[in-house]
Amino acid sequence: MNQFYKAVDPDGRLSFRSLFSQKGENFSGSENTEFYLAKLYALACVLQHPFPIIVDGFREGEIASEKEDMILDFFLKLPNQIILTTTLKEEERDKYLNKSSINPINYERNQPSHILNSSYVDDFCDILRDMNLSLRKK
Repeated sequence: MNQFYKAVDPDGRLSFRSLFSQKGENFSGSENTEFYLAKLYALACVLQHPFPIIVDGFREGEIASEKEDMILDFFLKLPNQIILTTTLKEEERDKYLNKSSINPINYERNQPSHILNSSYVDDFCDILRDMNLSLRKK
């Protein structure tokens, strides 16, 4: 975790002693995000698990663009599927379009809170069947 953190933030003041924050430690903003990402990266490297790595709200802590690029480089070297979600500001809308290692998906045209609407269940089940998966209907 410390190697990841120091590579991303060489001037950072944090030193991690555990996967979990300790009594009296309080991370906020970008430090909290860096702590969480360092933990995920360390677990993936040490355990070498085959599971996808999913981070909802990847840019929540307002990570600087230079740090973000370094973090992405680290995660994209892992063999796992990486799913990072973020809400972009208007001026960042096209930020990831020219990065060949990233597959950006824009959900702006979807009505908020309706992506998992019940009207899509049959279509979703068809997609699952195409992947040789199925859901039991109640």
